Formats: sequence, structure tokens, C-alpha cells
Amino acid sequence: MSFLPLLLLLLFLLAILNYHKQKKLILQIRELSPKEKQARLRSWLKSSCLSYLPRHDIFTYTTDARSPGFMHCRWGNFTQSASLSDSLAIYFDYNGKTWLLHLEKGQYGIYFGGGAGFYCADHIVSPDSRSFTRFVSVKKSETLPLSLELLEHNMSIFRLSRRHWCLSGFRIGICRPDNLPAFRVSVTFPDTLMLQSFIRGLLNAGYSECEILIRGLTVSFPFHSDRSSFHCHTQLQKLHQNGKACWNRCLCRLYFFLTRPFECTLDRLVYLHASFPFTFRLLCRITR
Repeated sequence: MSFLPLLLLLLFLLAILNYHKQKKLILQIRELSPKEKQARLRSWLKSSCLSYLPRHDIFTYTTDARSPGFMHCRWGNFTQSASLSDSLAIYFDYNGKTWLLHLEKGQYGIYFGGGAGFYCADHIVSPDSRSFTRFVSVKKSETLPLSLELLEHNMSIFRLSRRHWCLSGFRIGICRPDNLPAFRVSVTFPDTLMLQSFIRGLLNAGYSECEILIRGLTVSFPFHSDRSSFHCHTQLQKLHQNGKACWNRCLCRLYFFLTRPFECTLDRLVYLHASFPFTFRLLCRITR
């Protein structure tokens, strides 16, 4: 029993040292300029082919983030076991091969968002064979201008436009398990033949003509949950999805608890990396 007071005293001293260490770290982060914080975060995310856009407060894949093939879409691996997502595949034939625009959106662990990615086969694939044919990401020379707008309650959360094979946007720390986001997707094609083929693909996917907006060579259309491939058909599936939603809420609360000294996402991530590097790598591991 004589060691108990010493142990308590040691724990008390360690708590005081940790408190002062954290206070010093908080002051150091607050003294950093936004450019210095962005540079640090950029270097930490480089190996994951990710980029953080402060203007939109989102994560997105860089243009050199390549996928070996379409088996599972890359962004579905944020926290794959905890994802609640919708997906939609739009197939169309052009220039001697079948193309695929894969759309996905939803809740991925502590991330909320989605993306649109272009893939293609090396030949024309019949409709009956598409589900088990390997589609690879398009070459850099074949990428098309994409635009992605995330909507919640008909309000724009962010809008991202660039030439990309897999345009995506995800916000960290937002949990919306019962209200999956809606997207407005726009694609600009190089010629009318590809445009017309893609429109036929949209119609085959269940879209009506009134949902498709055409301006020149640009096509815009919505991606709502009613077109998703995600449904709970059994009570067991519903319980499984409820478990995922509960886990996602716990992850979000953990993220905010660990980074509670700050309000800005950029500050939170810098602090998380400095104080809990393992947790930072776990939360920001958006690769396979």
C-alpha cells in the first residue's frame, strides 16, 4: 500500500506535464500560417493520393490517383466496413468499346460525400456480360471535364469542376446516415456521337428525358437515392446497417472529442496528426 501514494503522485505529475505539452502544441498550431498548415497536410496526404481543399472544406482525389480496375470503387474504402452508400452504373458504347460512369455517394465512416468515375473496357461488352467484365480507369488522354455538386435539403454544400477520371468530394466529421446526399453531375463530351451514346445510357439506366439537361456538349443530371443499388431487404440487413450508422456516429464523436481545442478542419487535422498520429493515419487512410 505504500506504493499507492507514489503511484498517484506520478500519475498526477504526468497529467500536468501532458497538459502543458498540449497547451504548447495548441499555441504552436495557432501561430502557424494557413499556408504552412496546408503544406504540412499536403505532405501527409500525398501517399494516399488525396488533397484537401480549404475553400470547399473537402477531401478529393488527386488526378494521379489511379485505380487498377473497377472491382470496387476507390472511394468506397474510406472505412469500407462502416460505409452506407448508394451507387449507380451508367454504361454506353463509343469508339469501339464500352464505357462506364460509376456514381457513388453516402456515408463512409466519418466522411460524407461521393464521386463519379469513368472506366472502360477494351471492346464492346454486351449488356449480359457487363456485370462480370473488368473495366479499367480511363487513360489521362481520355479524361473528360466533370462537375460534381453535393446537395442537402436542396442547398449546395460544395461544387467541384475539373478534368478528372474520378472526381470526388468528401467532408470529414459529418454524419448523415438517414439522409444520404443528392448529387448533380455534369459531363462535357468531345463530340455529339459520344454525347448521344451517353444519353442512351442514361435512359437505359432509368432516367426520363425531363431529368436530363443538355447544353451544347454538356449533360447534367441528378443522382438521388431512389436510383441507388443500396436497399435493406431483410430485418438482418436493416440491423446491420443500423449498426454501421451507430459506429459512424461514434467515429464522428471521437474525431470531435480528440480535436476539441479547434473549430477549423485544417487546425483539427494538424492537431490530430501531432497528438494522435496513429488515429490520423487511420481516419485519413482513404486507400485500399
